[in-house]
Amino acid sequence: MSNTAVPKVTQLLPPEELAVIQSLATRRKYRDGEIIHERGDNQPEIGIVISGRIKLIYPRSSGQDVFSGLIHTGQNYGDVAVLYQQERPQHRAVAIGDTVVDHIVGDTFNRLLERPAIVEAFYRVASYRLAVALEMLDDMRMLAPDVRLAKLIIRMHNAAGGTERLAFIQEDFASILGISSVTLAKSLRELKQQGLVATKYRHLVIMDLARLKAWVREKDPD
Repeated sequence: MSNTAVPKVTQLLPPEELAVIQSLATRRKYRDGEIIHERGDNQPEIGIVISGRIKLIYPRSSGQDVFSGLIHTGQNYGDVAVLYQQERPQHRAVAIGDTVVDHIVGDTFNRLLERPAIVEAFYRVASYRLAVALEMLDDMRMLAPDVRLAKLIIRMHNAAGGTERLAFIQEDFASILGISSVTLAKSLRELKQQGLVATKYRHLVIMDLARLKAWVREKDPD
């Protein structure tokens, strides 16, 4: 999975179908750090990121904010809430940098699903995300934290369009992997000692992508 390009719905859609979606969507601009929606305070809707990025956060009743993932330019989010008619979004969505989003409300999206090309595009995205989720569950049972961290770095590299410089906050990566910040720090130290990654202020740099992938294959040959 780590070598597979992350599908973007804007690239999967034929131009004429993308134009139909954009004609029915409501486009909004957000500043860096602006909350696009809070968990529980808006009607569910599909979002397609036209530019910028979105950070999804799951606020817990304990007061802890759990980082759930990033939505990059060209990617969509919120389809589960709409399709299963959830009354409120499950995540807080926050803009990273200046961000533009096309919003599609549930009734409009249901009409769009009458168009086969649109169904196929969203199905391909959903299938990919399901495969990644299942792979990560398998990894939790079978792989050491440092290997899981390396695989996550490769996935995020692919999702970000191939950049070798990734936004990096240890607590966010620990949340995705389901490990403590202490365990994350130990795993990161192992990758740094191998010369595979380096860290800067709030960033991680992949030093040698080919070696990083080879190291993962050695640790996880299956």
